Amino acid sequence: MKPFLILALSALAAFAQTPAEELKKQAEYTRSHYTKYDYRIPMRDGVKLFTSVYVPKDQTQQWPIMMQRTPYSVAPYGIDNYRASLGPSDLFTKETFIFAYQDVRGRYLSEGTFVDVPIHKLKFSGPKDTDESTDTYDTVEWMVKHVPNNNGKVGQSGISYPGFYTAFGMINAHPALKASSPQAPMGDVGNGDDSYHNGAFFLAANFGFYSSFKPRGAEPARPERNGARFDFGTPDEYAFYLGMGPLANANEKYLKNASPYWNDNLKHDAYDAFWQNRALAPYMRNITPAALFVGGWFDAEDLAGPLKLFRALEAGGPQSPDTLVMGPWPHGGWSRGDGDKLGNLNFGSKTGEYFRKEIELPFFVKHLKGKGEVKFPKAWVFETGTGEWQRFEQWPPKNSSARELYLEAGGKLSFAAASKEKGFDEYVSDPARPVPVLGEIGSGMPSNYMTYDQRFASQRTDVLTYQTDVLDHDVTIAGPVTPSLTVSTSGTDSDFVVKLIDVYPNDYPDPELGEALWNGGAIYRHERTLSAALAVELFRDALLAGARLAQNEDGQRLRCDDRQLAAHALHREALPAKRWGLAREERVAGELDVDEHDERLSDADDAPLPHFGPRRADAVDIRAVSAAAVDHRETVALGVVFDRAVMARRFFVRHTKRTIAGRVAPECDGRAIEQRRARAACFGREHDYGLANA
Repeated sequence: MKPFLILALSALAAFAQTPAEELKKQAEYTRSHYTKYDYRIPMRDGVKLFTSVYVPKDQTQQWPIMMQRTPYSVAPYGIDNYRASLGPSDLFTKETFIFAYQDVRGRYLSEGTFVDVPIHKLKFSGPKDTDESTDTYDTVEWMVKHVPNNNGKVGQSGISYPGFYTAFGMINAHPALKASSPQAPMGDVGNGDDSYHNGAFFLAANFGFYSSFKPRGAEPARPERNGARFDFGTPDEYAFYLGMGPLANANEKYLKNASPYWNDNLKHDAYDAFWQNRALAPYMRNITPAALFVGGWFDAEDLAGPLKLFRALEAGGPQSPDTLVMGPWPHGGWSRGDGDKLGNLNFGSKTGEYFRKEIELPFFVKHLKGKGEVKFPKAWVFETGTGEWQRFEQWPPKNSSARELYLEAGGKLSFAAASKEKGFDEYVSDPARPVPVLGEIGSGMPSNYMTYDQRFASQRTDVLTYQTDVLDHDVTIAGPVTPSLTVSTSGTDSDFVVKLIDVYPNDYPDPELGEALWNGGAIYRHERTLSAALAVELFRDALLAGARLAQNEDGQRLRCDDRQLAAHALHREALPAKRWGLAREERVAGELDVDEHDERLSDADDAPLPHFGPRRADAVDIRAVSAAAVDHRETVALGVVFDRAVMARRFFVRHTKRTIAGRVAPECDGRAIEQRRARAACFGREHDYGLANA
């Protein structure tokens, strides 16, 4: 029998396809079923936008148009050069649509001037004045009139920056635009997405992006072949950014003022009119296309965008069906791969495949072809602890209720308010030795960094930790979480980070090398930066997606850590030494309005503190709306990132009441989960949460 077994295995191996072979097969299918055309579509001001259109060779019926508008190039250019697959996934290629890809104004082969994160205009100077909503409108108008064999219906989709353009196109939409799916869209770049998270500048993410995303020349041009990306000269980006020194050195040493987009980020380090005018959430009113907002719970770049835009559309009253989809993915992770694993996490389900097949494709087929029986809920979210998709008719779930989580003396964390006795916890933060994002050498912000074991941080002396007793019942957390801190410092500027962490039992096995299993010890899944930069620019709205804490026979615990955030994740400057204090005196219940925040300055040592804004008061109340669902490794982080200084800083936390408020539903899906010993922690940084059990 052995020879037969070997022969059978060899036969199976012979039929396996390599990724290159699969790509070649897809390209052959596309070329045999579609004809490519290149157009220069005129806008109302005469500027022409380069657009590649792939039309089905099947002319027996009319087809809807799937459109993507992008600043990242519609390559490959030339009518003889084809994309391997078309649409959001290869499922669309075989379902058959007309596919259109457009270089946005001022990028690559399109005419005009590119504006990074363009403004939506409330008033136009005349009939030839434009913004991205008018460019989308004019593109749709031209295509339904000139692209052969279309059925008069258009859908738009895109991830990240193309997701931003998709959301922009929903404003004052053309009647033919029937369905839009903004995926990881930049809903508010200056307050939650990409550039500034709660007022904290994401140095690693932005430097990595703008070091290669630069203006085009005066005339349309194709992308440079093998365009060089920035060479850090070391795999240790923590050391790179630490060695950079003050942020001004980024231009002096490396960028040489070659990127005006980077410079704009630095010029506007407060949530001023520059950023406010670029936010799309205020314009999610009178939206006519059906909407599918998509985001990932592990997206460190644009997690807030889909949540913020969905909530804004709901508040404004959608005129067509709208759905929020949140899954266990990093930035854009739903569009590629199985989606069953991420870093140390194994979700036990092919979430990416499920989304593409059961949610994304049926959404566009329904609204563009009028086919399909799928009923779309208001919210379609993935619970990472149970490995199941849940559907809700509102988000947060209707049966949730507000609860508080209190920091107490002695490192205690509790759902019940304890003593009102005031006190503080104190620690010294050395800006020359900031808490890193990773416990190992690596890039500034790898896509799976939220899955890393957090013991490397919680064991530091400049991280304050607060932990619950072993939990005696299941707790599901869904919706916004609002940390409230009262702090004092001898320094000038800082960013606070809060992480809510599921802490595993000490005897929980670590994964074998190469396996994507849950790590032992303190593991976090999500984190959202809560800036307390004393100019308090808050990450005003953040919602997180669902998950349940793992359970076993021994129970669970929650832990809350106040900490200094990784220096290479956020912006630092040369500043004097600091003394920081956190006081547990404030309580916040329920959700905070997206425009609410309070700012009160306190002196820890009777020494004068510098002036940070138009007013000063007696304390700093750092509040931010972040989404909360505690799951097996979700976190809302509380901490501080200190701008670079020559001297160490001392911090303390006053012992009174302090809370992290969220919506709690003990049995969100009507089913109890067996208890399990683990500890969950409140520990800090910048993300969202949805459903979680502890």
